[in-house]
Amino acid sequence: MSMHFHFPVSCPVKYFDYYRLLVGGASTCDFADFVWRNRSPPCAQFFMWLLVQESVKNRALLLTKHIVPDTACELCSTNYEDANHIIFHCVTAAAFWSVLGIDVGATPSVRCLWDLPRPPCIPAAHFISFIHLCCWHIWKHRNELITIFFCMRLVNEGLLILGAVVEPTEAVCTVACVKGAYIRCRNYPRQQLYGCACHCAPPDGKRCVVHLPDRKAQRCWKRG
Repeated sequence: MSMHFHFPVSCPVKYFDYYRLLVGGASTCDFADFVWRNRSPPCAQFFMWLLVQESVKNRALLLTKHIVPDTACELCSTNYEDANHIIFHCVTAAAFWSVLGIDVGATPSVRCLWDLPRPPCIPAAHFISFIHLCCWHIWKHRNELITIFFCMRLVNEGLLILGAVVEPTEAVCTVACVKGAYIRCRNYPRQQLYGCACHCAPPDGKRCVVHLPDRKAQRCWKRG
């Protein structure tokens, strides 16, 4: 038997109300109020719902699913990356909490984030939302850094075009080119121009030739 709930359009319902309807008359979990009864944006609330259960994606969790080969943190090379490491102990997270003047050492786990000491400068009424946003942005910043490092490795190891790996013949070089490739043009005598495809040749180039690392050459005479 399915249950349908209808709410008046003029009466906005908080996510905690949805949660209360789902659990019915059963007792709620210990962290329900911390996660849902606040002014945080929904994306932060859902993230915190996963975080307090240590269910956000981390190396320790992914290792159990055979997705990664080890649990080493990709930012600080610590041997064990779990949810607590990401939020409290990784180099960027630790520096973040230190600047805020919040002692995270007194909070042993993300399962009790509500025990974080509140600085006097933050109103008590908004402290839970503040914690939500701090953890949410630590998570997003960590993912951004990992993406940047991954792209840098691709550039160093081969070819990266707008964040995608492609074959050299498909290159339209706006970010990075094949390592070791260069272009020579008659209008630029004795210069090795950066590029790995005809699209990379300068607009004013004449009789340009692309030289690839495997010693193959491609004429781009359509340039002039």
